[in-house]
Amino acid sequence: MSTDRSRSILLQVAFKAAVDVSEDIDVVRTTTSNYFTLLESLHSDFGISLEQQRSSGGGGFQKRESKPLPEGASLFNYEGNQWIDYRGPKDSGIAKSGHPDFKTLDNQTSIWMIDRDGNPSTEAEGLVLAADGAATLA
Repeated sequence: MSTDRSRSILLQVAFKAAVDVSEDIDVVRTTTSNYFTLLESLHSDFGISLEQQRSSGGGGFQKRESKPLPEGASLFNYEGNQWIDYRGPKDSGIAKSGHPDFKTLDNQTSIWMIDRDGNPSTEAEGLVLAADGAATLA
């Protein structure tokens, strides 16, 4: 977690505590500032850094390192998500034939152009258009 992110979280905690004390905006502002300063000093007193730290396990969230795209794959945007087009790597044999044709960058969604029954996937239609459109702009 970056210093800015850590400080933002501390500010949100301080604000929540201040709002629980009063609804008067001037009191909330002063109390939030006081709580925020207290929280920062407690971090210092307990030797807790606000800088990014790597977790050694035990339930801490770690962002995975992003892997480079395989040769022939392309990245494009569609309906607010970043997608990877794996059609090229599948055609060239770099990706296995059973690999999805499209995956979101966060690996949460996978789409195949042909479903298990051999029918064209309606979900893939918009992705094909978006990917091909992005390729022509590149």
